[in-house]
Amino acid sequence: MVAATLMRIPSFREGLWNIPMEKGHRMIVPRAAAQSWVPAFTARYDDEKVDLVRRVIRHRSLVLDVGACFGFWTLPLAREAARHNGHVVAFEPVRRSHSYG
Repeated sequence: MVAATLMRIPSFREGLWNIPMEKGHRMIVPRAAAQSWVPAFTARYDDEKVDLVRRVIRHRSLVLDVGACFGFWTLPLAREAARHNGHVVAFEPVRRSHSYG
């Protein structure tokens, strides 16, 4: 796969991706993170799974995103929650992921 080859080049792993996602939001994520590479080339990240969760958001829902890391789920869920006057609370418990910020 092209992404796997490019990720082996140290200079290509530096910096950030600025990804216009297929769902309409934009993600700015580090190239050094493996989970950012598929969205960088496809503009998608777990879209089918996110859509399943989006369908159950109701008026004034509180959505928890446990393991939010870069927000690939957080942003589309927050957009949906906002349409229903709801909220998303996101947190990342893995300390190593905090170093990307």
